[in-house]
Amino acid sequence: MVPSFAEAKDNLAELCTTNGNGKNSAKHKRNIDYLNAIGKVKVNKEVENMPADDFKEKRKFSRLNLSVLVDYKIVHKDSSESGNTKNISAGGICLIVYEDIEIGSQLKLNIYLPEQDFPLLAEGRVVWKDDFIVGDDNRIRFEVGIEFIKIDERDRQVIANYVFGARNNLSA
Repeated sequence: MVPSFAEAKDNLAELCTTNGNGKNSAKHKRNIDYLNAIGKVKVNKEVENMPADDFKEKRKFSRLNLSVLVDYKIVHKDSSESGNTKNISAGGICLIVYEDIEIGSQLKLNIYLPEQDFPLLAEGRVVWKDDFIVGDDNRIRFEVGIEFIKIDERDRQVIANYVFGARNNLSA
């Protein structure tokens, strides 16, 4: 089965390794060739010759693919909306919404983690977005990457513990 572009892009960082001297390994080259071959992305020579360390994950927190309800309100707007996460970490969320939220927008978030009696409260900033359509449904949806800019440390720890516990349960 051929992975989607998003899967290939996400996996590139973990697949690319160096051979100990900072040079790209044969595995790195094979992955670049694979991405070029499936035609989902064209990797130019500049990227191909980048050190594999440039592809390493730069996130401070582990992510968990998990769909949870999030109520959100864009700061300086009156109405609130709901969406579901694609993934979550102690540093932020990827939220699936129908609204085209501008990069840089600040949001107030109520995050409903399973087994929590009350929502976790956070404020976040949109750092990236991507649009997509699912099947025959012609409505455009958006994946919105939100970095937490204000969250109580206890709530951040609840998320971190949940992600850690769920990842351990998956690997057991």
